[in-house]
Amino acid sequence: MIDGFGVQNHLAMAWLPDADTIAFAGNEAEKGWRIYLQSLSGGSPRAITPEIAEPNTYDGPAASPDGRFVWARGLQLAGSLYPIGGGTPIPLRGLAPTDRWINWTPDSRGAYVFNADSIPTRVFRIDFSSGQRSEVFAVTPSDSAGVSTLSSIRVASDDKSYAYSYIRVLSKLFVVTGVR
Repeated sequence: MIDGFGVQNHLAMAWLPDADTIAFAGNEAEKGWRIYLQSLSGGSPRAITPEIAEPNTYDGPAASPDGRFVWARGLQLAGSLYPIGGGTPIPLRGLAPTDRWINWTPDSRGAYVFNADSIPTRVFRIDFSSGQRSEVFAVTPSDSAGVSTLSSIRVASDDKSYAYSYIRVLSKLFVVTGVR
């Protein structure tokens, strides 16, 4: 078990390539959310971002596969890449305020995102250098009766396989006759 040293609500966790450090979104009591780094060898978590917007519970990993950046939304919901080694944040062009983060591309040069407002749900790849969004695929459950939203999508590192979960609300209608 890892001591959180007062940091709560660990979300968007990701291993860094050193296999000893994790990045995660969390908050301390009575304080705002931030992205932290924590070594499994010991020591307390170290915040590496300013205060950020509360992450979506289903957002994918914060840290890039190459271990150079974490992503987060600022308090105004604009996305940025924060250099793990320190430095100026880089605005994430192409990320809409309603996008949900799926995960990084394997080369750390982009990300997969989706907007859960419609079914079929379209998945986009964002290229960080250009800000270009390109549709990769659309997801529709095989039986979409009662499906209100896709809650989570993950794209495998091969860029070809994916998995998703959804929220389904079903009900029964009863017709009652002869009741007085």
